[in-house]
Amino acid sequence: MGPREAGTARQIVGRDDVRRRILARLDPPGGGSGSAVLTGEAGVGKTTLAGDAVARVSGAAVYVGACLPLSTVSVPMLAFRSMFRVSGPGALVDFDTAPATALLALDAWLDERTEDQRVVLLVDDLQWADSATLDAALYLMSGPRERRLSVVSTVREEPIVTARPVDRWLSSARHVDSCDVISVGPLDRAGTSEQLTDLLGRSPHQTLVEEVWAHTRGFPYFTALTVEGIDPDARALPASLPERLAEAVLAPAHELGEAAAGVLRVLAVAGRPLTAAELRRVVVAVERDSAPNPAGIDQALTSAAEAGVIGIAPDGTHWFRHPLSAEMLAGELSERERTTWHAAFVRRAEGVGESRSFEDVIRLADHAAHSGSADDAYHSALAASRAALAANSFAQALRFADRAIAWHPLVAAPAESPRELLELRRRAAAGAGAVDAELDAVESLLSQVGWDERRRRLELEARRLLLRTAAQHPAPTMAEIDALCSRVTREPESWEDAYALAVASLWMHEEAARAAARRALGAARVSGDDTALAWALLASIDSAERAGDAGEIGRLAAEALDAAARIRDGLAYNQVTHVTTGVSSGESAAGFADAIHRARVAATGIFPHPYVAWLAMWEALDGFLLGRWRVCGAALRFTLSESPGRAVDVATRAIAGWLAVRQGRIPLGRTHFARADELVADGRLMLAWEDVAGRAELALHLGDTAAAARVVAAASPTWGEEEATGVAPVAARILADHVLAGSPEASLPDAVREFARRTLSGQRTASSMRDGRDWSAVRAGLQRAELARAQRDAEAATLWLDAGSSCAAADLPWEEAYCCEKAAEALLIAPRPDRGRAAEALRRGAVIADRLGAEPLLGSLLQLARSARIPLPEAGAADAASAHSPPPIEGLTAREVEIVRLVVQGRTYREIAGELFVSEKTVSSHISNVLRKTGSSNRIDLARRAAAVTPPSSG
Repeated sequence: MGPREAGTARQIVGRDDVRRRILARLDPPGGGSGSAVLTGEAGVGKTTLAGDAVARVSGAAVYVGACLPLSTVSVPMLAFRSMFRVSGPGALVDFDTAPATALLALDAWLDERTEDQRVVLLVDDLQWADSATLDAALYLMSGPRERRLSVVSTVREEPIVTARPVDRWLSSARHVDSCDVISVGPLDRAGTSEQLTDLLGRSPHQTLVEEVWAHTRGFPYFTALTVEGIDPDARALPASLPERLAEAVLAPAHELGEAAAGVLRVLAVAGRPLTAAELRRVVVAVERDSAPNPAGIDQALTSAAEAGVIGIAPDGTHWFRHPLSAEMLAGELSERERTTWHAAFVRRAEGVGESRSFEDVIRLADHAAHSGSADDAYHSALAASRAALAANSFAQALRFADRAIAWHPLVAAPAESPRELLELRRRAAAGAGAVDAELDAVESLLSQVGWDERRRRLELEARRLLLRTAAQHPAPTMAEIDALCSRVTREPESWEDAYALAVASLWMHEEAARAAARRALGAARVSGDDTALAWALLASIDSAERAGDAGEIGRLAAEALDAAARIRDGLAYNQVTHVTTGVSSGESAAGFADAIHRARVAATGIFPHPYVAWLAMWEALDGFLLGRWRVCGAALRFTLSESPGRAVDVATRAIAGWLAVRQGRIPLGRTHFARADELVADGRLMLAWEDVAGRAELALHLGDTAAAARVVAAASPTWGEEEATGVAPVAARILADHVLAGSPEASLPDAVREFARRTLSGQRTASSMRDGRDWSAVRAGLQRAELARAQRDAEAATLWLDAGSSCAAADLPWEEAYCCEKAAEALLIAPRPDRGRAAEALRRGAVIADRLGAEPLLGSLLQLARSARIPLPEAGAADAASAHSPPPIEGLTAREVEIVRLVVQGRTYREIAGELFVSEKTVSSHISNVLRKTGSSNRIDLARRAAAVTPPSSG
């Protein structure tokens, strides 16, 4: 195909690690040779990744060739022939001679060619290569280490296939020192969401992400075809999938003829790999004219395997190579035909008797659901749910429990009561970490369990409190807590009483909580129940935390974690982890963050993803607050790699949105908050303070203080000290921006003014003890500084400097950089400006903002420095970006607007006069008028006001 110069690479999502590994081989830092082999299933994106990588090798001559699935002819070294068809070694290499001769000639040509520049050879689809091509590729990869030759190749993995020549070749390639064999898997859920964002031009609705993920399982090629032509605002896929997708998936099967395609449709309905004999037994049992001829099944399967439609496993079973093939082939059958075949598979599975494996039970249930028999569907779903529970396959158990509940009303005289099915659903949901599903099951059970079953009711009531909190529902009222406690007795054998008392203590006041926790722990030990023990230990730890008793927390921590792990209660485990990790990490915020990461790694594989995602969400929040935004991003990605549950999903998107806003990626921030809104559409979730603060900052960034005020006003009025420490500073900031823009404070909503002026205790709260930072004191300092800014208080600069020092001590770099900006501003507009301290604050703030990638804040710092004519190091591009022209300020003439623009850029009177061809006296007169009209105290204050009305870039 000839050489081409490396150019701009195509956008690839979710593959950063793979890309780095490829480039490390194709463009090694020390020069010399290197090779990479990408392996993976069809449609996973190997060819796209390889093309992306070679395009990034600067200054290289790239030659691309592909192997083809030829069946009747063999063309030696076909990939290299096509690679050099247009240009290359030309007459030096005769590919029609013996392969060894051609290879040596090509090798000699490459020796000469690589003296001038790096050469990259891309060989695609080596699984179809002839032996000469395989030998040539391995020979070139093993060539001189100093030669500037890079070879990248792709190999399709065949999980169900007999041994191939390329498999032996791969084994040899792994022994080449300069070669990296890289397995490329499908994208995870988060990666698929990123790909959809790239394809649609905006972030997709999460309902669409879930549906696409269910269809394509993260295969980029199929994802691209699945959403081709879809509305970017669509919440679901259309009823019929795109024609190009159907053509890509179904064409190879159709080319085999209708008889073979008919066999493949039956195999697709089976939903699992089958041998020819198993498939034949099912086909024989169906007496329909449209049924495939049993005698032709072997030939049909052989032809399909030769065409690459299906693969054959060593045990003789057959299955499709592409993830969508089964779905789309089954979809070609009419509903009546599918029902007939599902019923046939049910009859066949029932004939197996009691020897069915867990997998057989699951498949039987899936067939029965579509067999047309409510009895079969119900009983098989019930059996599958119970089998899945026994196998600790909780997500499957929940799926089939829901199905059994749906079929139950349609079955005549079922042996199981609705309550039994709800108990089954609850156990499955708890094991799967499905908080919303478990909460729904518990509430349904409470409607059927009266206080005549006191102990059972107590346990359900206590669990509901925990689940409501985990699902971010409003906190229980003290009346609810008192009502629960009124039912608690001292029955010594009742673990439920100990459990309910322990749970209730978590919402009691300090003294009452200490007494209740002590009593609950004693009762739990007597009962011998691990559930009661785990929560009683947590209640004691919670009480010790409020009292600041780190020794007591340390004494109980290990026992509490062990008890929570024994009962596989992720809620208890996470709460104990969060508290005890903070104590064990001491006063180090970074130590807390690292400890949470270790706890998350330790929990992976023990607890279901939603509970582990909870820890990752905390890790992301702490990484964000600490300014470790890359760590934050990695934790966010882990959280969203699978469905984390609604509450964690909302919290994760709030953190992601807040990070995007602070880094100036406004469209992305808006998208994350919009997706969170989708998830809380029913209004049952209470937004966390981080969500409120992030949304308010987004509105402030866009210059919309009214919208920011509405966000805070909508926050829960029941928030206490913990939440107020987070929201009070941003409420005070809204108030300051509002007042300084010339609007009366009274025009703000009452809730905003209350939050802004709310007295923070400055005492250590639960979160401050967990992560070693004195939240209340730091936030109170920020709040006081904002209120001083609003009042133009002469002490504002001192308050900002003090707040910045507190933020630095608490490892809050975002807030520290913001304090630097406001301190510098206050120092410069003071009656006696302090340029020295202002310059120091600006420089420190700029360094921090640059490290954080906080482009809006960095731009503000640079603009302020420019206006004050204070040089900052390496201000370059960002400085230029900050020199945009402000929009007209209301009430100014066109000439005054032009002068304001030049003042913002830091021009002197002489420079302004020279540019506008007027005298310095005229400039001075104009500036005096502008200061009077805007209420500005001096040029620096004027520049600040001009910047305040400049609408930020929307990204």
